[in-house]
Amino acid sequence: MPPALKESDAQDTEAIAYIRLTETGPSREEQDGAIRHAAEAAALTIADTVVEVAAIGEGDIVDRRMGLFELLGAAQAGKIKTVVVSGWNAISDQPLEAALIALMLAKSGVRTVFADGFDIEPHRQAAQKIARLTG
Repeated sequence: MPPALKESDAQDTEAIAYIRLTETGPSREEQDGAIRHAAEAAALTIADTVVEVAAIGEGDIVDRRMGLFELLGAAQAGKIKTVVVSGWNAISDQPLEAALIALMLAKSGVRTVFADGFDIEPHRQAAQKIARLTG
């Protein structure tokens, strides 16, 4: 289980790192390095890290993505301001889904920094349409 995200008096320079480990995705070391470089470039300090280990084929999506749901909950509660991820594939297996999650975070006032430079704009309209259908 990922560490509990705590309410803090975090400065705008503090961020949460989100790492998702899958069988086919980037390694922990690759993600750590990319996040570290992106945080340095954006003048951010990583205050905490949520590490999620994908459990392919076990239970339903809620069982497999508790770290992501915790992150979204902390965002909605105003406990975090910035999330740094190594790339869209650290959040999801699909770029559209990654854009949707970034938009959900943004709706809560949280900025998502993608170390790989992922741009949600090409996916924004489709992601917003999905969000309207589910919201």
